Amino acid sequence: MAEKKKYRVFISSTYRDLAELRQELRELLTGTEFEPVGMESFLGAGISLPKYLEELIDDCNFYVVIVAGCYGTVPDGSKVSYTEMEYDYAARSRGLPILAFIEDGRRDYPDNLINFKSKIAGGDVTPTFWSDPAKLPGLVLKVLNMNRERNRRPCWVREDELPTDTAQRLREAQAELAELNAAYEALRAEKNTLAAEKRAWERQIQAMEDQITELEAQVTSLKKQLAEAKPGGYTPQSFKANAERKPRGHTLQNFALPPLPERGSVIPFGDYKWQVLDVDPTNRRALLLSENLLDRKRAYHNRYKGITWENCTLRKYLNGEFYNSFKEEDRRRIERVYLGNPDNTWGRTKGKPFGTPGGKTTDDHIFLLSVAEILKYYPSLKLHKGDSGNEWYCEADERLAAKFNGSAVWWWLRSPGSTQFNAASVNCGGNVGLYGNDVRNSSGGVRPALWLNL
Repeated sequence: MAEKKKYRVFISSTYRDLAELRQELRELLTGTEFEPVGMESFLGAGISLPKYLEELIDDCNFYVVIVAGCYGTVPDGSKVSYTEMEYDYAARSRGLPILAFIEDGRRDYPDNLINFKSKIAGGDVTPTFWSDPAKLPGLVLKVLNMNRERNRRPCWVREDELPTDTAQRLREAQAELAELNAAYEALRAEKNTLAAEKRAWERQIQAMEDQITELEAQVTSLKKQLAEAKPGGYTPQSFKANAERKPRGHTLQNFALPPLPERGSVIPFGDYKWQVLDVDPTNRRALLLSENLLDRKRAYHNRYKGITWENCTLRKYLNGEFYNSFKEEDRRRIERVYLGNPDNTWGRTKGKPFGTPGGKTTDDHIFLLSVAEILKYYPSLKLHKGDSGNEWYCEADERLAAKFNGSAVWWWLRSPGSTQFNAASVNCGGNVGLYGNDVRNSSGGVRPALWLNL
């Protein structure tokens, strides 16, 4: 069976006069190999409309512009309408076929619309002229079918529609990749353990060397006193008594490291207070989660796109600006760790797991907790199935509820949501939302985690 390709088509036109026609065209294309997109999908959160439209055009295989009798809305600070702005950006995009449909009417047009039509007709695009709105949707579909071979951009293909041999090779490659990732994770974990053990031994050796230095200073002082001793003022007996004194509070025999914190306790580090989620006594380190939100109004990512923890802007901020805000001696205690980022198989829709890919393993100093880590360290959470068919963990743990400046605020996790356009989060009541929030949503907060060498 030949695979069915999906072509994304950006539909650009004025809205007020062509709203019904746009809807008819979208309904006609839906169900075909052409997927219509346009300004209707704009949510208005965390990104400007012009920037959003440019990103949407970048992901399309075709650009369709329909021009009738209106010029369209001109945004503040611009000299051209949104429609002409979209066309100008598409014309600059390499490899993007532009299909123009211009009304062939005999009415008076405003000057800016006449100039826009002239720009289209005078460029590299050969426009198609139309006069009957009822026939236009069919005409657009016909022209799209005629121009499929002009597409030079990647298309979407359903995995279950791939040829049998291609699908089998894909499954084998995925299985091999999973095995390699498992081996890679095992090696990373072993390396991480050995590195932590090495650091623990180095700290103990340094402490012993400091004690040796202090003992050497005491010996040097005693030798100086003996050399400067005068008859009657310093006797061999008094020197012997001084030499036999125990070192001041430190010997190799009574050397001991400070006690480890307890799980569930709150300890200070840097300028903040942290909950102790886990303690590794072998490597003398602890997993810390900030007691409250340390930042707010920060999106998971600064643009609307499918994203994972590896490449999101929130990870860049935490391991850059936030990490560097600690003092140098504190930064040396924050361990660099390798994090697995599992797929979201906990959330479900219509009885099937989301299966949203979590992305590659990352190495971080500062990070967000994953859904897997939340379930590990907060075992009181229980799975609950909602009326919509989605599943989430609803029995809140009070330690998960966090505040910012005294107000309860939801906060990000690093795991993906129902798609890579969402990221999982913890709501104000301490419940884990597996469907997630739009990655551009900046109304929540940030609750960082780190492994601290003790």
